[in-house]
Amino acid sequence: MHTRDGARIACACLRHGDSKDRKVVLKALKGFVARAAQDVYGALVLCAALAFIDDTVLLAKSVLAELQPELVSLALQPQGCLPLLQLLAPRSSSHFTPEQLAIIGEPDGTTSVSAVRPPPTPWTTGGQPPGPGLPLRHPFTFLRPRLLNDAWFGP
Repeated sequence: MHTRDGARIACACLRHGDSKDRKVVLKALKGFVARAAQDVYGALVLCAALAFIDDTVLLAKSVLAELQPELVSLALQPQGCLPLLQLLAPRSSSHFTPEQLAIIGEPDGTTSVSAVRPPPTPWTTGGQPPGPGLPLRHPFTFLRPRLLNDAWFGP
């Protein structure tokens, strides 16, 4: 997962595997999600998990619960913000390079997400966001107080 080839294999497992295979991948990531989000290729595996796993309860308990305490630090890092951007603007070419999108991959007709129903986007349909208290109104709303008080941006 820390190399390009490892990320491609992990993303392919998430893309082509069934729900049990995806659960195994998430269990292997348990405890390392914040560290993986800071890695160049680990962040892409998390983006693939957010894109291809349709069990929002499992995602909230495993991935989002570990990302939530680190939101501010992840949002200020170039690789750490990719999983957050995947939640806000899935597979957006303005946030992801073509190489990153190629590693994440396209959902195909064999995955359970696209075979049963289109990928869930509860924040656009008026439902609950996928995670307890995750601020999804505006991408940088939760950073505003931190950025205003940060030494980088002056007094």
